[in-house]
Amino acid sequence: INVKVKNKSISVSLGSGTQTFRWLAQVVTFRLKSEGVLRRTFEEDCRTVVGFKDADGNVINPNNTVCSVVDSNGVVFADVTDALPSDEFGNPVPSEWMVSAYVKSPHGIRWYTEMEAYRESQNSTKDGDDIQTDSLLYVGHFTVSDIDSAFQLDWQQMNWSWLGISESDTEHRELKLILRKKYGLLCRIFSHYCGPGKAGDTYGMSLYEFGHFVHTTGAINFRSHSKKIESIFYSVIDDTTALSETTMLMTRVDFVYALVKVALRSADDSVRNVVDPVDVYLSGPIDDAWNSYFSKYHIYSLQNSLMQKTMEDYYVAVKSIFSKFAASSKSGYGLSYAAFKNLFVKTSTIEHSQDSIAKSAFVGSMPGYICHGQLNPDFEELVFAEFMESACIIAKSAISDSDISDVQKIRIVCHAIAELAAMDD
Repeated sequence: INVKVKNKSISVSLGSGTQTFRWLAQVVTFRLKSEGVLRRTFEEDCRTVVGFKDADGNVINPNNTVCSVVDSNGVVFADVTDALPSDEFGNPVPSEWMVSAYVKSPHGIRWYTEMEAYRESQNSTKDGDDIQTDSLLYVGHFTVSDIDSAFQLDWQQMNWSWLGISESDTEHRELKLILRKKYGLLCRIFSHYCGPGKAGDTYGMSLYEFGHFVHTTGAINFRSHSKKIESIFYSVIDDTTALSETTMLMTRVDFVYALVKVALRSADDSVRNVVDPVDVYLSGPIDDAWNSYFSKYHIYSLQNSLMQKTMEDYYVAVKSIFSKFAASSKSGYGLSYAAFKNLFVKTSTIEHSQDSIAKSAFVGSMPGYICHGQLNPDFEELVFAEFMESACIIAKSAISDSDISDVQKIRIVCHAIAELAAMDD
C-alpha cells in the first residue's frame, strides 16, 4: 500500500495485509526517521504517527487490519506530529487514537490510568489547598492533592511482609496512618536531594545522599558507621540493580522502607512494636532536620519568584557541572574540597587565594553546621543539595555590592556555573 504523509508517499509491503494499523503506525514512524522523508536541510525527523484516515477522510481504528480497510496498492493517509500537546503540569496528553495504538502493556495502561487520575485530581484542586513548600530543588508546589496522590500510588507498591505484619493486622493500619500523615514531609525531603525528575532520566537518591540525611537526623553517624547505612540502603533497592557497577539509586518507596529500618534500628530494645519507633523518628529527628533545612538553607529562606525562576533556569546546567567536577562511584557523586574550590575559581566567582571564603561555604553547607552550628566538617565530600547551599554562601560572600540583593547574587553565581557548561560545549 501507499501511505501519504503530508505531500510525500511511503510504499509499504505487507504481504497478505493482516497486520494492524497499530503495527503500520510504528513502521511509518520508523521510516520517517530512518529515510528522512520529511526532512528539510539537516533537521532530524522525530515525528510520530498519531492517526490514519482512509480516502474518504474517515479515521481508521488502529486495531483494524490493513486488508480490511484498503485494497492492494491502495492509499491511506497518516497524520503525524513532532510534539504532543501537554497539560499545565508539562505531562504529554496523547489522543485516544494514540492510547489505543501505543499503550499496550499492563504497565503502560497503569501509567496512563494513573496519569489521567492525577490530572483529574489536579483540575479539581482549589487554590486554597496549596501547601507552600518554598521548594529547594523541586520546581513547583506540593499541594494536598499532590501528596495524597503520591501516597496512594506509593502505598500500592509497598509490601510490609518483611516486618512480619499482614494487611489484616492493627499495626499495618496504624503504620499506614502514620506514613500518610507525614508523607508531605517525606516527599519534600526526597525532592530536596533528588530535585525534579525528567521523563526517561535515571532518578532517585544515592547512598551518599541517604547517608548524609540519616547522619543529619542523628540516628546513625555516617562517618563512623557507614557500613550500617550501606547495609540498610542495599537491603531496600532492587536486587538486580544492586549488581550493577553504575550509581545505585533508591526510589521514594525504597526511601520510606529505609527510614523505617533506621527507625527500628534506633529504637530502644524494650520496644516490641513497629509503629511507635517509626512515629517517634518521623515526628522527632526527621521533622527537626527538615525544619533546620527550611530555616537555614538560603534557597528556602530567601524563597521568592526570582529564586524559583533561578532554580528553573539553571538547575539542570548546575547539576551537570557538579557531576563533571565530582567523583562518581556506585555510592553516588561526591565533590571534594579541592574540586569544589577549583570549580568556583574557574567561574571567576572567587580567586585562588580566597581560601577562607571557599572553606566557609564548603563547611557551612554540611548537615552538622545546618542543624547544629558545628564548624568542623562532617564529611570530606558534598552531595548536590549541599553544593547548592554552598553556592549560595559563596555568592553572598564573594559579591559585596550592597545594591544587589542576595537572590540576585545567587542567580549571578548560578549563571557563572552554567557558563562552564557552555564553555565545555
